[in-house]
Amino acid sequence: MNAAQLHLMLAHLPLSAALFATVLFLVSMIRRSDTHFRTAAWTLLVGCLLGVLVFASGPRALELLKTFMEPSREIADEHALLGQLAFASMVLTGLLSTVALRQFSGDAGPSKLLRRALLFLSLALALLLSITAHEGGEIRHDEIRSSIEGRDVSNV
Repeated sequence: MNAAQLHLMLAHLPLSAALFATVLFLVSMIRRSDTHFRTAAWTLLVGCLLGVLVFASGPRALELLKTFMEPSREIADEHALLGQLAFASMVLTGLLSTVALRQFSGDAGPSKLLRRALLFLSLALALLLSITAHEGGEIRHDEIRSSIEGRDVSNV
């Protein structure tokens, strides 16, 4: 398996984890359920750890792609910049998830502020990862660019 295969195979998992964690965080707040909260925090943490592999494989995946085609430099650079921002966000979110999980070893568990912060961060991360994934898709998929630029490709 090469870096491009790894990048493409894993790229959607952190986004899926962030979306699933957001739903679980909401359920945990509505039901006042520590079980749902813990599951959400673990889901988010695992998604963030997988994001490390996605981020690390990105530059090599681009180099491999360049052997087949010359991708738009502008789109590739924008995807890379968004990837860096998403990676930094995943690190922060993963650390806060770890803090929250560690606080369950005490009597009180995570504070309401930390619980709400993780809900907000998981939603923000999901949005950022969605945008990053979309930009990544534009590198190789002309049909995505065409729909954004207003060109009709339904007859193609």
